[in-house]
Amino acid sequence: GGQPTEGQPTVPMIAAQIAAEGVKRIAVVADEDDRLPPAKALPPGVTRHTRDELDAVQKDLRAYEGPSVLIYDQVCATEKRRRRKRGSMAQPTRHVVINESVCENCGDCSTQSGCIAIEPVDTEFGRKRRINPTSCNVDLSCLKGFCPSFVTQAGPPAAPDADTHWQDRETEIAADLPEPVLPELGVWRGLFAGIGGGGIVTSGAILAMAAHLEGRAVKTLDFTGLAQKNGAVVAHVQIAADEAALDVVRIPLGGADLMLAADLAVAWQPGVLERNAKQAVVIGNMDLAATAEFKRDALLSIDAALHRRTIEKATDSGRSVWLHGVRLAERLFGNAQAMNTMLLGLAWQRGLVPVSEASILRAVELNGAAVKLNRRAFLWGRILAEKPELIAQVLQGLEEGPPADLDTLIAHRMQALTAYQSARYARRYARMIQQVKDREATVLGQPGRLTRAAAEGLYRLMAYKDEYEVARLHAAATYGEKPEFHMSPPLITRMDKATERRRKIAVPGSVALPLFRVLQHGRVVRGTLLDPFGYQAERRQERAMVEQYAADLHTALDRLRPDNLDTAVAIAELPDQIRGFGPVKDANRVKAMQRRTELLARLAHPPVTVAMAAE
Repeated sequence: GGQPTEGQPTVPMIAAQIAAEGVKRIAVVADEDDRLPPAKALPPGVTRHTRDELDAVQKDLRAYEGPSVLIYDQVCATEKRRRRKRGSMAQPTRHVVINESVCENCGDCSTQSGCIAIEPVDTEFGRKRRINPTSCNVDLSCLKGFCPSFVTQAGPPAAPDADTHWQDRETEIAADLPEPVLPELGVWRGLFAGIGGGGIVTSGAILAMAAHLEGRAVKTLDFTGLAQKNGAVVAHVQIAADEAALDVVRIPLGGADLMLAADLAVAWQPGVLERNAKQAVVIGNMDLAATAEFKRDALLSIDAALHRRTIEKATDSGRSVWLHGVRLAERLFGNAQAMNTMLLGLAWQRGLVPVSEASILRAVELNGAAVKLNRRAFLWGRILAEKPELIAQVLQGLEEGPPADLDTLIAHRMQALTAYQSARYARRYARMIQQVKDREATVLGQPGRLTRAAAEGLYRLMAYKDEYEVARLHAAATYGEKPEFHMSPPLITRMDKATERRRKIAVPGSVALPLFRVLQHGRVVRGTLLDPFGYQAERRQERAMVEQYAADLHTALDRLRPDNLDTAVAIAELPDQIRGFGPVKDANRVKAMQRRTELLARLAHPPVTVAMAAE
């Protein structure tokens, strides 16, 4: 975890000690070749491996009779970011981005890498994935995901550039900010709830230092999740005029006056939420980070509104403030971690923090990290507290998911299918959806859940991402310096015997982009006898699924009743489970077809009639 270890043992020292204690089977695994110690430095019989071999090594040790030890050597993720920030570790020369329009949100990149820097992002075409530039460690293991959406670019990862329009205007906007009335200081208690690596502990420490500069008594306690990235982190900060008033370092149950909820999934947890007083005010970030479960479940429900409702039941909902903190920080500063200082500035402007602005800004200077950025973040927190109408203006243009209105959604998907293939192709889609819409209106009174599910499901199947579509989407995107596209093109790449997948290759942008611009026009032969890619089993299967889905929709419409609407909707939603490319998509298709069999059998059941006995 980056913490110093007593004795500072090296990998060879640990291996020698274990061997001396009688262990015969020892394996050393490192994330990079150059971290592996030379064989002569290790006891006889110790094997050396890179991280690519980790799974095979574990299986080998599992089968070994007797005790075995695996020594894994890799720089702690949090420590790596810290060293890079301080200049004691070289910055990476390349970083990864995901073309969200190509991404299918299948989750294979997370499965292959186990990386929490791969996050969900809501787009007009549903949930996709992105690389969080703030938390990315650039070990490039996500490239193993069987997906053509990954592109590497020169230089270290960087957040989207801040919108300079707002930086240019901030002095003007902040000119008339009123000074808040700070709370009288008896004993003040504040909770800072967030996730590891997000800077929430630093925010608590800054406030504690600010109070100390004013001669106040301060007690703090940090629960840091053992440096676990995305693990729960909670900082307790208590401030009083007299040291004797602070008898415990942990905020008592029902004692907190303020909670800065940088992550709502942490803020509502038992052990955190009940430490707030009923009159506690919450400054909450509605951009909920995905939990570790997201690595296993691409469709995991991430519902910040649910957490908010839970928190509001236990606190002062009338005075609390909720905003998209991460999105605002990235748009205003190009740095998601600035959110914490922004939330602190918002709380201060609301008169919820018993320390002066001068002391807080001095504490920011003493901390020494990104001083100018954090001063701006504190100022913008004040601005947004006084002028909340600016929030919508700052976030204007950011996607928040598919169109909510059903007719708008259908029109949007028709437009996308026209770009994908042709207006004729889009009209075929529209005719099918109109049938669903009419039938649902006849049976249930108005179109709704079933029509929306069918509109999304049919679009997903009809707009399958073949070579022409991937080329079109990449050709339409803008990339940074020296892009390389990591793909496994058919007819070119060979199968990897270990993974039973086609191997991925890196294609320089100077080669790939001109090829994409030409290949995208091949959509005119898509699915015809002239389509060289259309003879692949995967492409034939994709075309067959469109026809099968249309037949299933007709079956569901013929048998639609109010009591089996849920089953019909589940059938219409099946394409959402068939995500990914190549073997990933095929495995998901098999699961979806098993589910299809169950749902069609359920749909065939006649309605249950309950006989009532006569009195």
